[in-house]
Amino acid sequence: MWRTRKTNKTQSGGAGMDPARISTSEGDSAERRLFPRLQCVFPVSFRKLLNPGDLFSGSLGKDVSASGVRVTTTAALSMGTRLVVEIALPGKNPHKVRAVSEVVWIKPKPTTGTYDHGLHFVELGSDDQNSLAGWVERGIVSSAA
Repeated sequence: MWRTRKTNKTQSGGAGMDPARISTSEGDSAERRLFPRLQCVFPVSFRKLLNPGDLFSGSLGKDVSASGVRVTTTAALSMGTRLVVEIALPGKNPHKVRAVSEVVWIKPKPTTGTYDHGLHFVELGSDDQNSLAGWVERGIVSSAA
């Protein structure tokens, strides 16, 4: 189930910006976002790209845009790890978005024993990107109302 908490500011990056450098840590990334980001809580499935036997189900996404997602896990992933991510978009016509992503930042949460990870989409089909961008925009508009 997707639950919208609040919206975040929409930022844009400069031309020629390296997408892998969008977020090096959660604190310094907000000024460099290329797409609007919707803060919400939702289930995410992912596995390591080179190890299809590793499926992490039950992970939570915390926010999402057409260029990436923040997920919370109980295990730390390494910087640069490539993952296959699946996000089920809700609605009248549910749609599953699948993307290859890369871990671009990690933030340990010592009080909960979990880790937040910033995942940047490095391979995302244009149809999936458009579906995700549209869903995020609709979520931002509805949560601002």
